[in-house]
Amino acid sequence: PSVWHLPLPQPVQHRPAQSHRSCPAVALAGGFPPITPSREKAPPEAVAFPAVETPVQTIPIQKEPLMKTALLVIDTQQSLLDMQPYRAEEMLAVIGQLLATARAHGRTVIYVRHGDENDPQLKPGSPGWQIAARIAPQPGERIIDKQYSSAFKGTDLLDYLHQNNIRRLIVVGMMTEYCIESTVRTANYLDFDVVLPEGGNSTLANGKWSAQEVYEHHSGIMRGRFAAMPDVAEAAAMLSG
Repeated sequence: PSVWHLPLPQPVQHRPAQSHRSCPAVALAGGFPPITPSREKAPPEAVAFPAVETPVQTIPIQKEPLMKTALLVIDTQQSLLDMQPYRAEEMLAVIGQLLATARAHGRTVIYVRHGDENDPQLKPGSPGWQIAARIAPQPGERIIDKQYSSAFKGTDLLDYLHQNNIRRLIVVGMMTEYCIESTVRTANYLDFDVVLPEGGNSTLANGKWSAQEVYEHHSGIMRGRFAAMPDVAEAAAMLSG
């Protein structure tokens, strides 16, 4: 024949969509619309697997007596303290106690100070840029100036720690979710033993969360994953032992 009659394509049989029970993210968003099962065969009932809780890998507090320890005081600058951070008096008391203990036992004390030429409150040389007089450095204590959140980026902090054989850092100061967490995470990646004493750091409200909520949320992220978080008495014992 001059004309060939080809068979028409048959409609594609689509499988019914999966239930949103297999997709937690979709379930949180409200789920998919209801699904009408096929007339020929109903879809199998989704299997509900028991929830498995993944334990947090906690970082134990090292008891090694010969581990050389430094107290790292981050961004305790006047302009930040003037903004009335969360539990500021408690933080200053914790830092003051740890400073006194470190100095009494000849431990290394390192201050970190943030500078920003575009921020009048943190512009180098301005009153707000200065470390608060209440917990100011003593003569001979190292001050490291930085321009980034992590105290390690663009500074000689790592070289200084290695040169002085320091393996443990007790970290205090401002602000919890910025320079504290950035420095803690970096130190952890660099295999330092990191200690973040309870109440030894603080932060400010961010317009969405209160300062307390920010502090508790980010402390919960760091606790046991990137740093040990003992009370101030136990942290002071590391500086005196």
